[in-house]
Amino acid sequence: MQHNNVSRHSLLEQAEQALYDGNAELAEECFKEFARFFPQKGEGWCGLAWLALQAGQNEMAVALASRAVERDPQSAYYIVLGQALERVGHVQEAEAAFVLATTDDPQNAEAFFSYGLFLFAQGRVSEAEKMLRHAVNLAPQEKRYCQGLARFYLDTHQVAPALEIWEHAVKRFPEDVSLQQEYATLLGALGRTQEALEGLHRVVKLLPEDAAALSNLGAGLFAANLHEEARNVLERSLQIKPNSPEALSNLGLVFMAQGYLPEAGMMFERAAKLAPGDEKILLNYATLLTDMGQKPKATQIYTHILERFKETENPIAHQAQFNLSTITLSEGKMAQGWSGFDARRFLLGSAPQSVPLPEWDGSADETATILIIPEQGLGDFIQFLRYIPYASKRVRLIVEVPSALLGLVRSSTALKAQLWKSCQFIEQGSYRYGATARVNLLSLPYVLKRFSVPDFFPYLGNAKALGQEWDSGMGGYSASRVSRRSMRLRQRLRVGIVWAGSSTYRFDRRRSIAFEQFIPLLKEQNAVEWWSLQYGVGADFFAQHAPDVAIKPLQSRTMAQTAEIMTGLDLIISVDTALVHLAGAMGLPTWLLNRFGGDWRWSAPFWNADGSSVWYSSLRHFTQMTYQPPEKAWTELLKTLSNSLTERVGNF
Repeated sequence: MQHNNVSRHSLLEQAEQALYDGNAELAEECFKEFARFFPQKGEGWCGLAWLALQAGQNEMAVALASRAVERDPQSAYYIVLGQALERVGHVQEAEAAFVLATTDDPQNAEAFFSYGLFLFAQGRVSEAEKMLRHAVNLAPQEKRYCQGLARFYLDTHQVAPALEIWEHAVKRFPEDVSLQQEYATLLGALGRTQEALEGLHRVVKLLPEDAAALSNLGAGLFAANLHEEARNVLERSLQIKPNSPEALSNLGLVFMAQGYLPEAGMMFERAAKLAPGDEKILLNYATLLTDMGQKPKATQIYTHILERFKETENPIAHQAQFNLSTITLSEGKMAQGWSGFDARRFLLGSAPQSVPLPEWDGSADETATILIIPEQGLGDFIQFLRYIPYASKRVRLIVEVPSALLGLVRSSTALKAQLWKSCQFIEQGSYRYGATARVNLLSLPYVLKRFSVPDFFPYLGNAKALGQEWDSGMGGYSASRVSRRSMRLRQRLRVGIVWAGSSTYRFDRRRSIAFEQFIPLLKEQNAVEWWSLQYGVGADFFAQHAPDVAIKPLQSRTMAQTAEIMTGLDLIISVDTALVHLAGAMGLPTWLLNRFGGDWRWSAPFWNADGSSVWYSSLRHFTQMTYQPPEKAWTELLKTLSNSLTERVGNF
């Protein structure tokens, strides 16, 4: 008997060590040996049942786990039996096994945790939460239970309690790398970038030579728009593990954001060869190909991704569908393009679906009132505002307007003159009641079946500023003073410039121009009266960077005041920002400085023969026609701009 006890424990220890080492074959031999020598004990049968579950042999797992509980009805054996029964679809029997597991040993946290996962899989959310929480209470030192409960809250869209659990767990297990990594990833997904970076840095501190940890940190730095730091970290990661698809793809994104497109292409190609089944890498590669003008190849990749996920809802598929639609739109195929363009609503960062109303399908209805919800940037809102009059022909409207544009939109008599039915403009986020259905603003062309660009009219052309007159005394002029001075006889062309967009945009470096590159133009065109329309840049900036250039800083506090200043200018020159759309919607003479591989709306089918935009008749474009590295990207274009400006001054 003593010999048997020793043998029994020895076999179990060997099996456990084999499982720890990942040697399932040896573990199976030990459990079989145990069951042969000790058939009345449950450990061997239960161990074999667990291995059968891992191998997907679910019917066998049920039979083996049943033998275990017949011989020795213990809580741990009922857990495996319940899992096996669930796998073969015997839901009631599985639940009975989990109940027995919890009643046999009320202190067994694993029993309550497994039961909670089972209940969640059955859609019984409140019961699942109770069981999972009880497991954590029984064994707060077990990180797996904390992780499971946090993931449950995330899966049920309960962000606050999920964060509470994670914060408790990372404090309790500060040396646990996987826990820190997962928490940092969660923070990044929630937009808490700085906290996410702190967590990723902690992981790298724990594992300074770990390629995966460095790659994750590089991805976090990229998300925070710290491109140079991200590049350094990712290159370090690739020195440790040169063939990491994830690090190569992340570095490709960094190169792409910095404007080094061929280098980005090499990274994506290497990553795609190493991981041909990784659709996320393929998606990144196709996005680059689109920007490089290789649209047929990009289309082929997007189509492959959509075919791969045609039976499932997947964020990568939605992104592929949206990206493909922008290619289609850039080719002027609007009927097909608008259909796919609607996929943007499913992407992270789209307008939240917080208003519980059915979607409007575009039908005319005298009794309906439709809530129109804005999304994306101010430029998108201004561009798609032109579709509001067409919607108003069919239904009454309540239109949510970004607060920065509300005054302009409400005061536009030109827009109001085109409205057919009742249309109420309210501040974004202030809707309370009155609508019978909803639609996103950028979905209007699709639901209205407007498959050509509507004829332009300056729908913000006579909008008025709501702010009072101001004068900073620092070289800036109030809107009304600009307008009065415009009526006087002038000898100099008055030109407003915008050289940069928002730095929060991931690929801003490619669309924006360093102010230093503008300085030669400002000096050369001394017959021009230069006005800055760049938000957040005052007289101190110009005194430091261009002390010998005469340029008036923007003294506006609101978009409405900026719009009124713009009415006193003869020309507006801008990179692709919301001010281009504002100037265009006001009918003001505007020159767009457009990057290579620019937005679909500025592609060839949307320019008239005379060089004007189909979207805004007063808009002309200066576009980079070939790829150049970022150091040279704007050089030739600014020379062309200078020549055109000289001609414009001569005709003034």
